[in-house]
Amino acid sequence: MNKNEVRKLIKGKFNSMTEDFESKNHELAKNLLDLISQLNFPNDGTKHLGVYSPLKDEPTWWRGIEQDLPPLVGLVHMHDDLQLSYYEVELKSLTDMKYSLKVNTGHLREVDPDVLLIPGVAFTRNCERLGRGKGYFDSYLSKFKGVKIGVFYAFQEVEKLPMEAHDELLDFIVTDKEIIVRG
Repeated sequence: MNKNEVRKLIKGKFNSMTEDFESKNHELAKNLLDLISQLNFPNDGTKHLGVYSPLKDEPTWWRGIEQDLPPLVGLVHMHDDLQLSYYEVELKSLTDMKYSLKVNTGHLREVDPDVLLIPGVAFTRNCERLGRGKGYFDSYLSKFKGVKIGVFYAFQEVEKLPMEAHDELLDFIVTDKEIIVRG
């Protein structure tokens, strides 16, 4: 399958799902918190967790673990020139859904995250990721030296993805079912 066919397949899975996504989000969040704890990520503001504000078909990664995460996170901002940057925000602002992928950066401090949470359309067991097709994250990840965590629902897994030279591998994938470590 080519990338567009995989995107269509996963979109079809989303559209046919009748399950409660709230319970999936809670399970995913517990797995994410477990991984963050294993990484010894401090909760004291000395490092930044780079996060995203979920679109309607992306996991709400904080459900039920807000109190255990750093109070300040680096929220991704997608620029019109396909570049990403991260800005320090209070996690509570994000969980109240006051932000989107376009952030009013005028009053915010830019930060360099140490660990990134990265959404996507599909993934493989080899920690390959298929995004939405514009290359925002792949471009950023090509220079990023920290820990890269893909955040997906388990049903977004596919056996194989058509990878290209610019596609970046993740270090971990967290789903509502498990944590996958790149081997």
